[in-house]
Amino acid sequence: GIIVGFFGTLLFWRKKLRSELSQRKLHCVEMLRSVVRLMCSELSAQLRRLSDPAAAEALLQRSARKITHGEYTTLIGVYARARQPSAAEKVLQRIANAGYRPTALDVSAVSGAFVQQQQAHRALELFRLIGVAGTKSERGSAAPTENHDDSRAATIDTFHSLVHCFGEVGEPGEALKVLQAMQSEGLQPRADTYNLVINACAQSGDCDRAVEAFNDMQRRGIRPNAGTFNRVIYAFGAVGRSDKVMDVFHVMQRLGIEPTVVTYTSMVNAFVQSN
Repeated sequence: GIIVGFFGTLLFWRKKLRSELSQRKLHCVEMLRSVVRLMCSELSAQLRRLSDPAAAEALLQRSARKITHGEYTTLIGVYARARQPSAAEKVLQRIANAGYRPTALDVSAVSGAFVQQQQAHRALELFRLIGVAGTKSERGSAAPTENHDDSRAATIDTFHSLVHCFGEVGEPGEALKVLQAMQSEGLQPRADTYNLVINACAQSGDCDRAVEAFNDMQRRGIRPNAGTFNRVIYAFGAVGRSDKVMDVFHVMQRLGIEPTVVTYTSMVNAFVQSN
């Protein structure tokens, strides 16, 4: 009985010791992870303060560890601020080579860098080739580390910037394509995004496309504002369609949207053009 009791006590303390060691090991591992997370956070913060890509690359090399996905995303921002979109695009390949999957936030940042340099076609091409897949994979994969809401907002902002850029270079057809691509990804355009499309059509004298965008806006339940109507009125006025101007104005009144000085000025100009 004494021997059995002795071995029983020995087994009890053995289990207790193992449990204690296991808990301490877990505690040490968690502490190590916390230290690594803190180091990554501090490095990302330092990168965000930089505008010189060479300094950012040197900082990453000095870290002497694997670069995190978040740090690559921050590096894209550094290249974007330095107005080097092609270099920012190369970071996407580095992200893939490191075993990560580029997210919509990554692609949005690179596309936005091209838009800033007035390279809308390259930005749209990049977004179509990579951005659409990136958005979908982000929804269905647990691998990306970026916040989904931030990624979604960045994606919408990039589409918005693309629409604006195509409008500025007088290509309303391309602006409409961006709007359609946005909708195909399940992203809801804003009223000001539609306004940019309508304005691009108006500036090019394409009132049919302006009305197409306006009608699509209403079908999707996006409430137009005074700026929307001002642009549609301008589009009809630019081609001397004063009869349509009054139709648009009546719709504006029916929706209870208050006309502005720009509204009345655009209407006067439309009637002058028709005469």
